[in-house]
Amino acid sequence: MVNYWSKKLSLTDIGKGGTHDKYLNIPKTGFFGTDETASEFYNTSPGRPGKENWVFVDHIDKITGAVYKVRFEYAKHSKQNRLYRLAECYNARKPQVGD
Repeated sequence: MVNYWSKKLSLTDIGKGGTHDKYLNIPKTGFFGTDETASEFYNTSPGRPGKENWVFVDHIDKITGAVYKVRFEYAKHSKQNRLYRLAECYNARKPQVGD
């Protein structure tokens, strides 16, 4: 069985919501397969803010098969898991709101 997760992209997900950052909030639901959380999906706990606490994971693009090394982090204020360092993926895929 292939495990994956999906979500509809928002303005902030693609760096157009005023944050000028390219990160992706990982949904709390929307996992398919046997994994039910982001930690299960990436087989590790997310890192925390601060370079010494960063955790990197391989994120595989389901469409292209490209592998991106991205930062997996828990955002304390929003209480969300996020992927950072997505510029390479976004530049290749040119995502739009709703994708």
